[in-house]
Amino acid sequence: MREIIVFLFLDALPYERIFTRMPSLSNFCTKGTFRVLSNVLGYSFAIHSTMLSGTYPDENNLWLPYYFSPETSPFKFLDHVPNLLTNFLDKGWLPRYGIRELSRLIQVDGGKKTIARNIPFSILSYFDFYPNWYMNESPFFQELRRHLSKRDTKLLYLGPPKQKSNLYRTFLNCLKEEFRDKEKNSNTIFLLYDDKLDDYSHTYGPDSEEASAYLVYLDRTLDEIFKILKIKLDEDGSRVIVFSDHGHATIRQTVDILNYLSKQGLRLGKDFLCFIDATLALFWVEDGKMLEKLMASLNRLKVGKIINEDLRRKYRIDFHHRLYGDIFYVLPPGYMFFPNFWGRIRPMKGAHGYEPEFPCQKAFFATNLKYSTIPGHVKDIRSVIAGLSM
Repeated sequence: MREIIVFLFLDALPYERIFTRMPSLSNFCTKGTFRVLSNVLGYSFAIHSTMLSGTYPDENNLWLPYYFSPETSPFKFLDHVPNLLTNFLDKGWLPRYGIRELSRLIQVDGGKKTIARNIPFSILSYFDFYPNWYMNESPFFQELRRHLSKRDTKLLYLGPPKQKSNLYRTFLNCLKEEFRDKEKNSNTIFLLYDDKLDDYSHTYGPDSEEASAYLVYLDRTLDEIFKILKIKLDEDGSRVIVFSDHGHATIRQTVDILNYLSKQGLRLGKDFLCFIDATLALFWVEDGKMLEKLMASLNRLKVGKIINEDLRRKYRIDFHHRLYGDIFYVLPPGYMFFPNFWGRIRPMKGAHGYEPEFPCQKAFFATNLKYSTIPGHVKDIRSVIAGLSM
């Protein structure tokens, strides 16, 4: 029997909001199957790679979109720029902002655009970047699509970068086309990816009026989709899975870590290299004594903490290479690094990328199906998608 199965991926939807502000989705979760999912330490790039591959970061090796690789950096031409010029440009945010915007227009790395972000010019040539930003660009997505096609199941993706607006209208039109063509023999799995709430939460804050208004819109839209699919929560109906990758924490304080380390007598580009993201800071140090000094300075900061060897194994980021750094330092919810290398002029009002134990880093899984084995971790999403083709 031909089936149409729908996966609704709602980026950054906190599971707590479902039961307080989304009556239609709450009813769906309560009467069907619902579970909060454990997560990985990292941002969407790491979580999506884990979801699509069914493996942890230390297995799939796609933890962060940037990594230490001077040999392959698309910006290695900066090695030939005089140090006086790069140091001068690093003194203000405007030149880095300009280069970041210019790099959006330049095709590099096999036709992909590699954005310079807000990385200081003096160290930019040390980093390379994975070009696969969105789910459908991931090599794991393509592998999953091939796996499903061998079982006469078509995987259709709807979402950014192509569908940033009218996403649900496009989806409903595609759905009507699928229902209209009754002669098709293959099953169809829709993967619908909505990242609007993530944008609102970063820009305005997870508790903002903008984010709250989108929750109302989203719940009404889901209610319409449920009705079109004729979902009956007390008997067999269309197969629908709704899930998220994380929530958000409201930012209440920022940490200028480079300024702090400078006051400790540690010089960027001389004593250490680093990549400062929103909630994670990665460090590379060649000298053993300097490594000890850096670790002592970070421990004195007493805001976040160094991810030690035990935690690396626990969080499955115990890499056997230095691509992602010698030291990982993470902040607690409510804090973020600013300035950072991600390129915003002002601090974000909401962030994620904290340790997996915190509620704001939890994901969720909900379906109208009664599962005998309920997913418990974001990596289990892949086996759910692949299993529906059997």
